[in-house]
Amino acid sequence: MYGFSESPVNAAAIAPGTQTWEGLWWKHDAGVEGFLAVSNRIEQDTQAGIRLVSANGTLTQPRTVKLPTHSTLMFSLDNLTDGLGAEGNVGGVGVDYSGQAGSVIAEGGLLNAKEGYSANIPFVRNTPSQPGIVTLGSAGIMVGKPDPMMRFPAETRLRLISSCETRRRRQST
Repeated sequence: MYGFSESPVNAAAIAPGTQTWEGLWWKHDAGVEGFLAVSNRIEQDTQAGIRLVSANGTLTQPRTVKLPTHSTLMFSLDNLTDGLGAEGNVGGVGVDYSGQAGSVIAEGGLLNAKEGYSANIPFVRNTPSQPGIVTLGSAGIMVGKPDPMMRFPAETRLRLISSCETRRRRQST
């Protein structure tokens, strides 16, 4: 599954200054590992601040990273040598930088290789505006029996549930 990213046209309309990407993650079992990738898309070195938010809203001290021209740095969410030290099974991550919108991009994912589970960590731009609805979309929804190379358990079948079917299930329980 690959998330849609922001259009360069939309990014160009945002004034230069402090920019923030925010994402949420949830580890549905103990075997899930997570990662964060921070990319510099411009022709000069820059830096970004990475901060984690716990499930109860506690912020960690920001970690500043230097991003060479056209580079990507990857970090584990976990307590490894290169890790960010995320604790628990749910939280958030923020990436702050100064500059033009879209010059630094944040992406992340979750995976349990033993079960064949993977998911994106959705990131959205935090813009100083009125609160509102954020819509995320993605292409690549899988239906049916997954390919064996994805290492899902053999009995796994994926299917779409329509909003009508969801409503019927709620009414019958």
